[in-house]
Amino acid sequence: MQEINDLILANKKWLIGTFLTLVALYFGYKRLKIMSRKGKIDNTDFENKKSNFSVYLHQGYRLYDKEKKKLKFLLFNLDVSNKSTSKITVTPFVIVKLKDIGSKIKLLHNKELFLQEYHSKIEKFESNISIEDRGKKSGWIICEIPAELIDKRIEYLEVLCADTSGNVSKVEFYLLKDIYYEDKN
Repeated sequence: MQEINDLILANKKWLIGTFLTLVALYFGYKRLKIMSRKGKIDNTDFENKKSNFSVYLHQGYRLYDKEKKKLKFLLFNLDVSNKSTSKITVTPFVIVKLKDIGSKIKLLHNKELFLQEYHSKIEKFESNISIEDRGKKSGWIICEIPAELIDKRIEYLEVLCADTSGNVSKVEFYLLKDIYYEDKN
């Protein structure tokens, strides 16, 4: 034992080098654990910032305006929820699937179609809807039914919102209520 003690005292540089190596190894291990935790947090943060939104459809109507002959509109009340931690912008539109026709027709929302005398008190969506992180917006969209589709039977409707990255959230709708605008007050 005395020999080992003499050997250690005689080689102080070796002792200091070994001690510094062990200290560096300890701090390297601690740094590796911290970097591993940071990596997990960064991955979670990245996943939370990815576009993630949903659409909820409250009600839908088919509108008829007697003054403007043969004019029909589709009107929908929506909630659009942003589940991500970053702001998103979505564009609403409607896909119409007609009975006995295999193709689908895409109708775009146009805020200018709202009739001021009937729709002045409802919350109208713009063509592009901006939603804050973890936010929710409610409002109405409107689409004009093309004249050649007015007398066709609708099988179902899909109300969709697409973000700038191409992600889409949709809800299907099968039953529309009809509203006739006849007299203006």
